[in-house]
Amino acid sequence: MSILIAVSGKGGVGKTVITALMLKAITEEGIEDRAILVIDADPDANLADVLGIPLDVKKTLGYVATEFKKELEKASISEVDKATVLQTRVLEVVQELPKFDFLVMWRTEGEGCYCFVNAVLSNVLEWLMDQYDIILADCEAGLEHFNRRVFKAIDYLVLVTDQSKASFDTVKRVLDVVHEVGIRVRNVGIVVNKFREHYRERVTKLASEIGVEIWGFVPYSEAIEEFMSEARSLMELPRDEAAYVAVKEVLKKKIGIL
Repeated sequence: MSILIAVSGKGGVGKTVITALMLKAITEEGIEDRAILVIDADPDANLADVLGIPLDVKKTLGYVATEFKKELEKASISEVDKATVLQTRVLEVVQELPKFDFLVMWRTEGEGCYCFVNAVLSNVLEWLMDQYDIILADCEAGLEHFNRRVFKAIDYLVLVTDQSKASFDTVKRVLDVVHEVGIRVRNVGIVVNKFREHYRERVTKLASEIGVEIWGFVPYSEAIEEFMSEARSLMELPRDEAAYVAVKEVLKKKIGIL
């Protein structure tokens, strides 16, 4: 049975970094025999950069969705063949890497929103999940990803914050939307990123007011800042880096997949 881990939060809190560190831990801590799919579900596609994976726009779900929609408008694909054609094309843009497979959402051409891309992802996700043991998704910042119900059910919803009240307000709004649209979430927790110890009492109080457990405190990391500024893959981060160790503990003690 597959496990879906969705990472979300306010823009700028470091959810993509947390996703990358989770992937590093999952692929390096003795579970190489599990089939892993990583989904960059953020239209900005920052996860590819953080992982050091070259982005080919034609190898994205957004490109597939755009071309597919054009063909539908021209009636060049029959109703009978739609599902088969779409499934085949999505499989063609899933990148098969040595330790995991990678699917990038990206964006459509000439549209003001990503509704069509999200609809495509939602439709193909169910059969994709049957092929993988672990699915790790870096979600779009904010609320729209959940408003569109890209994921109908989530096993572990990881809500990333920093020390700011604004980031906790986003967590509250995400949870409200998840409830309103009927997304089934088995487990939910907060990961405080860029954490400094003197803020512990404050962030603990903010989390308590929302009613969500803090799963982990990930300390501010100069090493990560350096890697990001030098465009180096976070998969190369030393295993003893404190931020990485903290994320690994979340996966081990709160999610239980290590």
